[in-house]
Amino acid sequence: MSFGGNLFRNLAQRTNRISADLTGGFDTRIHFVPLLNSGIDLNQIRINSKQHDTNPVIIEDYAIASEIAEHYGFKLNNPLPTPQYLCYSLQDTWNCDLYSQQTARNLPSHSSKKGIDKTYALTGVSGEVFRETWHMPPQRFIARACAPIRNYSSAALAKELNHSIQTMIKSIFDTVCDKFRIEDPNSVEIPQYLYHETRSRNHCGKAALTDYLKNVIMIVPAYDPEMQTLQLKSSKCPDYNLLMILLFTRYAPDLLNVRFDKFHDPIDLENLIPHAREINERFPLVKKDKENISGGAASLYSRVTCKPRKLSKKAGTIAVFRAICPQLA
Repeated sequence: MSFGGNLFRNLAQRTNRISADLTGGFDTRIHFVPLLNSGIDLNQIRINSKQHDTNPVIIEDYAIASEIAEHYGFKLNNPLPTPQYLCYSLQDTWNCDLYSQQTARNLPSHSSKKGIDKTYALTGVSGEVFRETWHMPPQRFIARACAPIRNYSSAALAKELNHSIQTMIKSIFDTVCDKFRIEDPNSVEIPQYLYHETRSRNHCGKAALTDYLKNVIMIVPAYDPEMQTLQLKSSKCPDYNLLMILLFTRYAPDLLNVRFDKFHDPIDLENLIPHAREINERFPLVKKDKENISGGAASLYSRVTCKPRKLSKKAGTIAVFRAICPQLA
């Protein structure tokens, strides 16, 4: 199983300290696909889904995650093995916070302790790299960034802030265009590259570093370097959500039968799924049973998984996409 499935199989031979987030949105669900296809018994690890009495977003997230769990036969929020910790000194806690630059946004947010045993956490961070979210004209991105300024009562201050933000973003866009050789200053690719180069590195990178200092290894399939080489659409289907739906239909089509939360922009599934199925029909998966693996955590495995047909010596998801849609490569 490509697209990360083998990673989880290898981890499960060594530990059952594995967790995965699952909500009603797109990001955790697309990252959940490789875990779902790894052959691991999901009842032996922790699938996180928050519960809340009043927050409507979290309430819906948990309801949708529960539907997925019921369909695939696993329980949510199973406890991980009882952890043991080493405590940081106050000075070390501050140093970790400063090193990860978390204090730039808040007072100490780093934990004062570190797990003795590593925990591996699958999250939905940066899932936007698989979909259309940041593909927009640069002017729309600037307008979106400046929108909160209207909340300031002082017209003079709002005008100054608006000018400063626009100047800063335009300068960054120029840098992005130079780095990625984008000639069209109105290209919808510019905000997407900006997301890759700034928010993914800064916001999500800090979170990964902070978790590492707690001995928690964050797993983010979206950061796979080969995945980063693929575009999100094809000439036949110019929708930037194609790659995401292609991954769903290829590896976990049942996940598309469960609703997504209403707090995300809708996706044109009626148009995207036929395009994705056409590709997968041309290059179908070859299903193959895998025996339980002896060793560290053999009980984590179930028997059924699937594996893509080999197209070359270096086969897998990337080879399939490049063979079918050269424009995605």
